[in-house]
Amino acid sequence: MAPFVSENFASLADEGEAPGSTLTAGTYYADTVSGITDVNTTDGEVVLGVEDLTIDNEITVEGNHDFTVFVNNSVDINAALTTADTHNATITTIYGADGFGATVSDEFVGSIYAPDLTSTITVDSDLYGAAIAGQVTVQNGKDGRVHFDTALEAKQTVPEDASIVSITYLHITENGIEIR
Repeated sequence: MAPFVSENFASLADEGEAPGSTLTAGTYYADTVSGITDVNTTDGEVVLGVEDLTIDNEITVEGNHDFTVFVNNSVDINAALTTADTHNATITTIYGADGFGATVSDEFVGSIYAPDLTSTITVDSDLYGAAIAGQVTVQNGKDGRVHFDTALEAKQTVPEDASIVSITYLHITENGIEIR
């Protein structure tokens, strides 16, 4: 997976233009991005390459083409990132490089793929789609929930030749209490 992200990231660094607050069909690149208010994929795919991304304004992705983000370091989702087509997680995909970290603190509709063992995703709110990383922490005490979008089963999000970490250990507990 790492070569897939790094190759695309390097290409974006060479070809992408600096993003503004509105992203329309095209390719964008910047070291750090915050302040995006609109993403419109009606006329084509929007591709963004960034070292660090902060979502601090509510964003609704308009259109049916893909919004693809390649991130080298970290993503902080502090405001909702949703789609006009309610809970369609097939449109927005965030790919993380080795050592990637993401925090989902507000509603997110899409997929976050960073399957390197050192990558982490922390979910403190509702995530509609998928979260794949070396470690995914769902903060249930902070209303963290992951709602898998079954439409993702039909989408080839990760290249067929990508090496993806498989689950080798899964610890799930249920702790019952008795109230008297």
